[in-house]
Amino acid sequence: MSLGLPKFLQRISIAVLSISIAPLVTSANETSHFGTLRVTADEPAIAAGYTGGSLSLPLAIANRDREGNLCLGFGDPLPDYQLVLDRSFANLSLVVDSGGRDTTLVVRGPRDAIVRCADDSEDGTDAVLVASDWEPGTYDIWVGAIEPGVQWSYTLSIVP
Repeated sequence: MSLGLPKFLQRISIAVLSISIAPLVTSANETSHFGTLRVTADEPAIAAGYTGGSLSLPLAIANRDREGNLCLGFGDPLPDYQLVLDRSFANLSLVVDSGGRDTTLVVRGPRDAIVRCADDSEDGTDAVLVASDWEPGTYDIWVGAIEPGVQWSYTLSIVP
C-alpha cells in the first residue's frame, strides 16, 4: 500500500497508528481500566484517570449504598480502579478532583454486598466519600460522571 510518502515515513506512520490503537484493545483478564491502588497508614494513593461510559451505575451496581446514600452516575462495566487494602482502616477519604465537574463515586467491596456511594462534596460538584470501617480486601472503584458518555480528566486521592 502506497501512501504517497517515502518508505521510512510510511513505516513511522504505521508504527504511530499501531501504538495509538493498542490502548483501545482490552484483555479479558483486565480487572480495571487504570490499575490497582494500595494505601498504607503513611501513604495516600493518588491516581489520574478520566470518566467515560454510558452504563448507569445505580442500575448496574446499586441504587443505594449501605448508609442509604443514592448511587449516581454513569461509567463503564469495568471498574476504573481496584483498591487493595492489606489491613483494616478506621477511616478513608476518597476525593475526586476534576476541576469542578459533576463527578460521582461508587465503591464495591470487599464483598459484592458492601457498596459505598458519593456525589457532590459540600464545596463543589466533585465527589468526596468519607467512610469508616474499611476491611482488608479488594474494592472496585468507579469514578462516574452525572451525564452519560462524557470524558472528564480527574485525579483520585485516597487518604487514610
